[in-house]
Amino acid sequence: MVRLLPLLGLACLGLTLPAAETPSLLPGRQVPDVAFTDLAGKPHRTADASRYAGMAIALSSSTCPVSKRQMPSLAKLEQELSNRGIALLVLNPMKTETDDEIRAQVTAAGVRSTVCHDATQAVARALQARTTTEVFLLAPDRTLVYRGALDDQYGVTFSREAPTVSHLLEAADALKAGRKPLRAMTSAPGCELDLGPRPNAAPTTLTYHRDVARILQQHCVDCHRPEGIAPFRLDTAAAVTERAKTIRRVVTEGQMPPCQRLRPARLRPPGSTGLARLRRPPPGRPGRRAQAPDLPGGLEHRPTRRGATDQPAACDQGRRLHALRA
Repeated sequence: MVRLLPLLGLACLGLTLPAAETPSLLPGRQVPDVAFTDLAGKPHRTADASRYAGMAIALSSSTCPVSKRQMPSLAKLEQELSNRGIALLVLNPMKTETDDEIRAQVTAAGVRSTVCHDATQAVARALQARTTTEVFLLAPDRTLVYRGALDDQYGVTFSREAPTVSHLLEAADALKAGRKPLRAMTSAPGCELDLGPRPNAAPTTLTYHRDVARILQQHCVDCHRPEGIAPFRLDTAAAVTERAKTIRRVVTEGQMPPCQRLRPARLRPPGSTGLARLRRPPPGRPGRRAQAPDLPGGLEHRPTRRGATDQPAACDQGRRLHALRA
């Protein structure tokens, strides 16, 4: 039951969140021509692939643990791709991440290629991107040659010293040789993206500030806050909405919340409407901010209260998990 509580927030935001999705943009289809601007303010288009032997587009995130580990590997592949005449675009589709955070990440990794903060998610939607680590290889005419993982070095629950196969480079070699890649599509483990249209949902009186924020404050925000030990924040409606699919996966799989020292008495506070009512996917309603929990420092900047009797402590298991994924 503890694991179901953070899912209430997803339900209130109006997300049905299927466990697996198959995009309609499959290898062999043409990627739409979409305009975008890089971090330096220079305009580009996906049609710029025609200037090269191909274009590789690598999704990224400055807060997703898997994406953070993968960035140095991407930097190492820059020269390999350049030797094959293929341009590289690093695309960050996270609305809640800032240009400065993105710039710091790619600079630290040594990435010299074009970097775009796709804050409108126009390019990510055109690609039907699924995770923050997915890569795409386009032929000069924007035909999708490959989509999936960069390689097999990193996953949600594992890290290898070195990759055993580079899916992107294999696809690039196939493109150069004029043949189809051996693997044209693979899964890309990372933080899931929610870019599609929201389904119609049943009416509800639930709101984010009055109902969802309290659950998150109880079970998530002690770590998922600015300057917290977790890799990203979950103390705003925008942040929770953007991470909804990732929240669903880690809660369903039992990865979160990591600390088991949660008192049963806190699971259903007085006046709770119960889990059965909240399992339906109502429309996303932020509600009135005045109904948010009255906590020290405000809703978005709640200070950690280690040892307080009414707050779960950040446990050692959570710290170890964060260290593994950092």
